[in-house]
Amino acid sequence: MKRFAEEMKRFAWLDVPYLIEAGVISRKDAAAHKEGFLELLESDDEDTKWFAWSIIPDLIEAGVISRKDAAAHKEGFLELLESDDERMKEFAWRDVPDLIEAGVISKEDLTSSPP
Repeated sequence: MKRFAEEMKRFAWLDVPYLIEAGVISRKDAAAHKEGFLELLESDDEDTKWFAWSIIPDLIEAGVISRKDAAAHKEGFLELLESDDERMKEFAWRDVPDLIEAGVISKEDLTSSPP
């Protein structure tokens, strides 16, 4: 049941920037619930964790979370770069440039090389 709940949360957060842009919800209201999103960054489920990390740049740009909010959880992302699941590792490495550009991780954080 936990996995299902996390899946629903991650897909809901995907739409938040668009809902703010359309005026359906306010940036302030979305930011008030950011802790629910930040929990996904440390999920035990790698798919959920990766998905959450992949939308970080959009949520920062929308003003829902800050670089500092995300950076406080960066160890979770760095774990994905070392995953035993080669598919997950590849997905995570694809997000590295965007997360560096967003100011969440730095090149110095990277201790391995892309697969």
